[in-house]
Amino acid sequence: MSKNLTTSKKDHHFIPQLHLKNFVGSQPFGHIWTYSKSSLHTFSSIPKETGFQRYFYGIRKEDGSIDNSVEDWLAEVEGVSAPIYQKLLDGNLSLSNQERTEFSVFLATMKLRSPAMRRIYADGFSKFIQVQAYARASSKKGFEEYLKQYQADTGKVFNPTEKEELRRDLQDMSGFVIDIPQEQTLPAFTSVNKLAEIFFHMTWSIGYLSNGYFVTTDNPVIHDVDRTTIHPIYGGFSYSNKTCQVIFPLSHKKILFLSWKGSSTNFEVPRNYSKQINKSLIAQSENFVYSHIRHKEIAKLVEELKDEQQRFEISGFGPKKFAATQIKRSWKR
Repeated sequence: MSKNLTTSKKDHHFIPQLHLKNFVGSQPFGHIWTYSKSSLHTFSSIPKETGFQRYFYGIRKEDGSIDNSVEDWLAEVEGVSAPIYQKLLDGNLSLSNQERTEFSVFLATMKLRSPAMRRIYADGFSKFIQVQAYARASSKKGFEEYLKQYQADTGKVFNPTEKEELRRDLQDMSGFVIDIPQEQTLPAFTSVNKLAEIFFHMTWSIGYLSNGYFVTTDNPVIHDVDRTTIHPIYGGFSYSNKTCQVIFPLSHKKILFLSWKGSSTNFEVPRNYSKQINKSLIAQSENFVYSHIRHKEIAKLVEELKDEQQRFEISGFGPKKFAATQIKRSWKR
């Protein structure tokens, strides 16, 4: 990451302008249309004013200033990837290993920087905390040992009624809401290299449209696997599943398609398949869908899929119900 910690940039794009500019339209010229799943509102804006949040990747320091090093690093990744992005838009799959590596990193950041992945990471962290709490309370002896240490550390003493209430709450926290600081979701980026390596080794192809269009979203790198290969306990919905197919919309006319089979090629995407891709993109979006046009077909899909999101699921040892998780977007000194 860059060592520049003093940049004053406040508006952090969770979807970079490098990507959004390939989805601008002509009505109005140079604008991109945004469809919101939460409000069902549709509006247009230029890429610079689209897909950002104030200090989305910022880290509050002890002196009250904000460390923008993550945002600076993402800008560096985008800068390196821009000419490679253009080669792919031109249908050129003859990338050097260095170019392939750099764009694999870009794809990994496009996945991990998204609001969806930040929420999923927060939810996973929250559920991990709750499983730990459940484990401490599941055994009376273990709970007494934990409480003894807690009282020694804090000086707080619990009467028998308070002890029982606490144990009950630790076993079932479903009535609470757990706040996860926004900064706590930044460790999601530690998976960049691992995910980039997977993308590097997959087969890359470019799909193009003669008719129709692709949308993009605030979570534009999506994947799917053959559902018959998913184990009910051990899972298998990961990118390393050999039936995995990854889609990243390059523009409203082209997609990057990654899989573990076949050879690299440019291929025409049938219009009915492009509609299915758009539906999958919208279903996996966190909130925002972006298009070069305002179209009732997109608005209809957004409304139909407004409650769809990627989810973090956990099974096995732990509580039957989990508390709701919310990401705190402000800092406290």
